[in-house]
Amino acid sequence: MSEAENIAKIRSGMFWNDSVKTVLSVCCNSPELFPYLKVCNSRLDYITKWLNKYFGGYNNRASKRTSKKIGTVSDKIIDTILSARLPSLSTDGINNIKYAHRLSMSAENILGLLLEEYLAEKLSFYGWYCAWGETINKVDFCTKKGELLQVKNRSNSENSSSSSVRKGTIIRKWHRVNAQNGAYYWKELIN
Repeated sequence: MSEAENIAKIRSGMFWNDSVKTVLSVCCNSPELFPYLKVCNSRLDYITKWLNKYFGGYNNRASKRTSKKIGTVSDKIIDTILSARLPSLSTDGINNIKYAHRLSMSAENILGLLLEEYLAEKLSFYGWYCAWGETINKVDFCTKKGELLQVKNRSNSENSSSSSVRKGTIIRKWHRVNAQNGAYYWKELIN
């Protein structure tokens, strides 16, 4: 039995299965995929922190928690820009637009998390396992063969850091919907 398996079997909220074993094995076979974890004094310390990260992501997935209230405050310059663009809009109207925008952005973030969770449930049948808790650097899913997959909800939702990690690395990319025309790509995911 490996150190990781021992830790997972004795810790509350942890378990040992094909998913956790596969994700950890992929990282061990390609150490550059391991995430940076602060101050690890030993191999055992790193493994413990990695498992905590994995199970922290798994145990706190979107369907298992309650979302927090929107905590961001809009930049005051937005009021000026909206007023210039829509001069007849009242202060309440501007505030409603700003609130609706933040709410919509929050909903899109939740959708991305729910998509990842849904795919984790469906793709395990095909041998793809979720790297819960960002336990593989910029990768969402992997296989026992070391294949890597990055998932996005929309074609325009990728940030530059997630794109850059694929340069020189074979990481497949899939997005659920084309942001330009609304086409869905479910069939391409299985192929």
